[in-house]
Amino acid sequence: MNSVRVSSAGRLAIKITIASLITVGLSLYLGVTPANTSIALLTIIYTVGETFGSSLETGLNRAAGSVIGYGLGAIMVLLALPMWIAAPVAVGLTLFVCALLPMRLGYRLAAVLAGSIVLVPGDNLWHTVVQLVLSTFAGIIVALAVDYLVLPSHTGPRVRSLLADALDSCDRSVTSTFGVVGTGAGQTIDVHPEVLSKLVQANELITAIKYQPSLGPFETSAIYELVASVRSVNGTLDPLARAAIGANQVIGTGPSLPHLQSLAADLQTTFANVSAQLRGQPATQLPDITEAAEAIRDSVTFEGHSVRDVGRAFAFVFEVEVIFRHLQLIAVNLETERAREGHASVPVESTP
Repeated sequence: MNSVRVSSAGRLAIKITIASLITVGLSLYLGVTPANTSIALLTIIYTVGETFGSSLETGLNRAAGSVIGYGLGAIMVLLALPMWIAAPVAVGLTLFVCALLPMRLGYRLAAVLAGSIVLVPGDNLWHTVVQLVLSTFAGIIVALAVDYLVLPSHTGPRVRSLLADALDSCDRSVTSTFGVVGTGAGQTIDVHPEVLSKLVQANELITAIKYQPSLGPFETSAIYELVASVRSVNGTLDPLARAAIGANQVIGTGPSLPHLQSLAADLQTTFANVSAQLRGQPATQLPDITEAAEAIRDSVTFEGHSVRDVGRAFAFVFEVEVIFRHLQLIAVNLETERAREGHASVPVESTP
């Protein structure tokens, strides 16, 4: 683990150093002022990240933030408001506008830029704004060019491992949901924080690899479906729990219980198989939940139950089927990549 961190930090330091040398050299050649050069250097330090995808998103947010921040700050100066009013208003407006876009990165820095224009507007306001924006854009361009060309990182093993961890976490959460429905005990189901943490990280992988220059076959052909599948599992956990709360009296007793237990066991097996597959193990045949799901639907009646609870019972089964479909999609994509790479494997059936 330590060697990975050192390697990552070293790669980042090399990229930022090269980008900074290029920027300083161009600034000296073009006669750019030290103040504007420093803005470009700060932009480079802020923009260069672990992968080109993350750097690109940061750079785009930085560019948008500079335009918004400098622009709103300049407007406050033109309104000739007292400085003690103009600066806080410029900062607040910038944060508000960035939240509406929405901007996930750089919005606080944009607010700092807005306030700085109010506090130090310069002799020629719009000339100052244009110079600062151009300096920011120049820093972003240099940062992205160096990040794209120098020591590009490979994200394949990290992608697979993190997705496997996310599915393992989903397994624990869904298992607890089935436990509540099966026993009829309790009226609240909490999605474990670890589950949400892993899924958030998995979602961020799209940014990390979106424009990565050194992708292998796995990333280029399957990664979007894989991360979208994990996102779907994330989206189904909460409604699955809500449906279970109202449905436990409907499908947790009587003839439905054995089918429910079968459904839970098949789902746990699927999570385990796909997680192992993500970690490079050969594929195994995934179970088929169709029979258990249909049996549960057939056994649900209105006798002694409200329309709302019956509806939740059907919704519960539907959410489980959604999770299954996306897990099967992951398995099929992985199997396709293994076939392209020439690995022998066990066939995996896809869901129509």
